[in-house]
Amino acid sequence: MTNNHVNKSLMGTYKIRDMIVDIYFSPKVIETYASDEEIHKLNNIKDFQKADFKNLEDHFENIFKIIKERVLEFRTYTMYFDTIEYQNIELIWSSSCDHELKLMEVDVSYSQMNDPKYLESIAEEVNAFNEAQENGEDMQDWIEKRREENKDGSKPKIVGMLSDIEETTIH
Repeated sequence: MTNNHVNKSLMGTYKIRDMIVDIYFSPKVIETYASDEEIHKLNNIKDFQKADFKNLEDHFENIFKIIKERVLEFRTYTMYFDTIEYQNIELIWSSSCDHELKLMEVDVSYSQMNDPKYLESIAEEVNAFNEAQENGEDMQDWIEKRREENKDGSKPKIVGMLSDIEETTIH
């Protein structure tokens, strides 16, 4: 771990109407918005110890405001997956809700789409897919072969997001 990497998540507690909202910010989100001083301070506090991170808390407050707008817009406290943008950075959030406890739990993570290398690898995968189609390859075989090749996680899972091609039967 280098001194600009965060070794823990942070949680903020907010409210939307009468719902308590606990938001967990992933280490990568913290690294994106925290100063080097804040990262050093954060990495040296004990778990569950309270600390003051005014600058970082301002970012968290702004991220919460965006999520709150989305919750009110969608009229739900449960979100399986949504992306938001804050300071030109794409973040991914999901939430669950216990209406009985009036508790909403939100996870905020950093999107891989912010990484130019990742975007480049997606473009390469799309080009490879299109090229295979143009060459008349059996796309079901191509997809299965690509899935096998990409199991090590070194390439984006574009292929994994494609639905399986159903075999058509001629009657």
